[in-house]
Amino acid sequence: MEKNDNLRKQQKLTNQLNNLLEVSANSLLCGPSCQREKNLKTLQQKYLDAQTAVQTAPLHLEDSKKQYITLKDGEAAYNRMRLEELEKEADGLISKIKQTFEEQIKHTIVLVRYLDTELINSQNTEELLEDVTATDLFLGEKIKDKMSQVVTNDRKSYYETQELDRLNMWSSIFTTIYFILLIVLTFEIAFSDTLGLPVKFIILLVLYFYPFVINSVVLLLYKVIAAVGKSIYFFFPKNAYTDI
Repeated sequence: MEKNDNLRKQQKLTNQLNNLLEVSANSLLCGPSCQREKNLKTLQQKYLDAQTAVQTAPLHLEDSKKQYITLKDGEAAYNRMRLEELEKEADGLISKIKQTFEEQIKHTIVLVRYLDTELINSQNTEELLEDVTATDLFLGEKIKDKMSQVVTNDRKSYYETQELDRLNMWSSIFTTIYFILLIVLTFEIAFSDTLGLPVKFIILLVLYFYPFVINSVVLLLYKVIAAVGKSIYFFFPKNAYTDI
């Protein structure tokens, strides 16, 4: 018994020594860069194996479940269970498709409303543009008329100003002539022996004040004559059927 234990220990020690020698030989034959590449390849292979396991796990799961249910309750029971699962999956898929379809319908309705609103706004904009264009044309014609009137009025004002200047010039000339003649007439009246002093004073007073009061006197006479004319016209008989 003791001899067998010693043999097992010796065998274990020999295996450990062989492993150590193998690792040492690999380390001597493959440097740090080589070891890194080997570790990368090992990890990459493990990663690919894990991906494959994840992808094939549902198939293995379904196969294991089929084998278990078939052995336990029979193939008909498995088929019924599988049919129920497929119906549930189909119902879920139909529900998702229906929900997506309803959401798309709602979205389409909103887009149609937006389109109708945009069409109405576009039509209103076109009508507003037509109104603004017509208004611009009308205002353009009015502006042209006003400018023409302004030019015409400027011409009239220019000619009227010329006429007023001419009238003022002649008025100044006649006023100067009048006062020159008045001064001469003053000397004539002052040294006249045929007129008395009161008469001389009244004549000179009228002649000197005449330029300053003649406008007011003429305006007053015009108003009086117009009022008398209206009064006379009021007393004459009138035709009552002038509008027929």
